[in-house]
Amino acid sequence: MKVALLPNLTREDALLVTRKLIETFDKLGASYCIALEDKNLLKAPLAQFMPRAGLFEHCDVIIAIGGDGTIIHAAKQAVPYGKPVLGVN
Repeated sequence: MKVALLPNLTREDALLVTRKLIETFDKLGASYCIALEDKNLLKAPLAQFMPRAGLFEHCDVIIAIGGDGTIIHAAKQAVPYGKPVLGVN
């Protein structure tokens, strides 16, 4: 299973939460991907970085990290791909 991490890095604590998720996934050996545009802010040596549009196609589940708007936006993008979204507010 591959997880896509979609943080809204303008939200307070989203960067910290995302870094903790990355650390946990790395320890577990989990497969995850992150949008290419976030590569410079998120040091994730085991992540697969790809364009944001590719995340929805190549992942099995999306974790949206941010507020209600972030979660709703991710859910709207995920619908055409039939992918579930877990929101972390």
